Amino acid sequence: MGDILQPPGHPISYFPKLAKVTGSVKAAILAQQISYWTPRAHDAEGWIYKSQTTWMDETGFTLKEFRGAVQELESRKLIIKEYDRMNHELRIQLQIDAYNLALQGIKDNRAPDKKAHAKKAHAKKAHAKK
Repeated sequence: MGDILQPPGHPISYFPKLAKVTGSVKAAILAQQISYWTPRAHDAEGWIYKSQTTWMDETGFTLKEFRGAVQELESRKLIIKEYDRMNHELRIQLQIDAYNLALQGIKDNRAPDKKAHAKKAHAKKAHAKK
């Protein structure tokens, strides 16, 4: 059996549960990319400067898919965008507090307090014995 070739480029991460708060799988993928680039931004305020083409190359999105993902994130107040026509760059800033709050909501729904769950289970068993 031969070796499996790896696709060229770099993989991007995707958390399926993030789609529930971003509105779509594509918005979740873009949100993950934006959260990846935010601490690496050379702007003191966290603005990421890239062309739409660069974002599309990075994510594999069509222009329509990219614009739709941006719109989803904007409508949920997870990002702010500006377009610099002179430099043909899209500036995107992750709204960190809103993003973290969205992530916390996912974590809270996914991982309930184990002690509270154990107390409920114990209470059900006690009630069933009566």
